[in-house]
Amino acid sequence: ATTVTVKYNPTAPGNYVATLTISSTDAESKQFTLTGTSTATPTITIPDTPIGDFNAYVGYDHEIWFDVSGANLTADITLAITGDGAAMFSVEPTVLENENGTVEATQVTVKYAPTAEGKHNATLTLSSTGAEPKTIALEGNGSILQITELTVEEETVPAFEAGVGETDETEIHVSGINLTGNITLTITGDDAAMYSINTEA
Repeated sequence: ATTVTVKYNPTAPGNYVATLTISSTDAESKQFTLTGTSTATPTITIPDTPIGDFNAYVGYDHEIWFDVSGANLTADITLAITGDGAAMFSVEPTVLENENGTVEATQVTVKYAPTAEGKHNATLTLSSTGAEPKTIALEGNGSILQITELTVEEETVPAFEAGVGETDETEIHVSGINLTGNITLTITGDDAAMYSINTEA
């Protein structure tokens, strides 16, 4: 007996039927019905290149957008963020619904909103039943916004009263944060010579 191998090589999803006939002169032919089913592999498509790093001040955010699509799906695509720095990131939407097995190119937004200074890393995973999961590395750098602020506690300076040759004085409370230079106080005007300042900051 000779072994004959019948191969099934579908080129597209679907059900395929054929007939195998084995014959020889003067011999009764033998026929076999061949049936085959083919399904395409579900796939998720994400950008080929890194989406880039996130940079934001604490209390602010940085968003990056990119497209995701899917083909031959048997379920929706779900998006989830995990990792040590996951709390600093969010993704929208979290589910991409498939229509007849397809998700057309859809914009996905990842937001980085650091609540603490430093580097934060996480992983965005896109998955769908039967499809190979896709992952995207998320790297964020949070920094403190250095706000320069000069503060004077008093809203007005009270009027001075002094006789000729006498002195009247008042205190003004001045402070500053994140300053890049000293605080200077100057008096100008026609009568500036009548006044003086005894503190420099």
